[in-house]
Amino acid sequence: MYIVFDGDEIGKQLEKLIFSDCLEQAASYSALIAMELQQIREHLIASGCEVVFCGGDSILVKASSDFIVSPELLSKNGITWSVGVGEKPSDAALALKKAKAFGRNRVEIFGVE
Repeated sequence: MYIVFDGDEIGKQLEKLIFSDCLEQAASYSALIAMELQQIREHLIASGCEVVFCGGDSILVKASSDFIVSPELLSKNGITWSVGVGEKPSDAALALKKAKAFGRNRVEIFGVE
C-alpha cells in the first residue's frame, strides 16, 4: 500500500510570512518543516517503508499492508500533517484529499481492504 503525508497550511503560512517581509521567520519556518519531514522520513524508513519521494512538505512511501501510521507523526512543534493511505498511489492521493477536506491533521484510507 502507499502512504502520503502532506503538511497542513504550510504554503499559506510561508506566503503570509513572505508577504509580511518576514524573511528570517520564513527561512526558520522552512527549516523547521524540512526537519520535521526528515524525522517522519527516518521513522518510516526505520519501520520498513520505501520512500518514493520526499520534498517540500510531502512524502510518499510504499509500506507493507499491515503498517499503521503512528498518531505521534501527525502533530509536532505546532505543525500538523494530513495522511492518505491507499492500495495505489492514486488511492493514497484521494485519501489525502479527503483528510484535508475533513479538517486536516488526520489519516484517511481509500481502496485498502
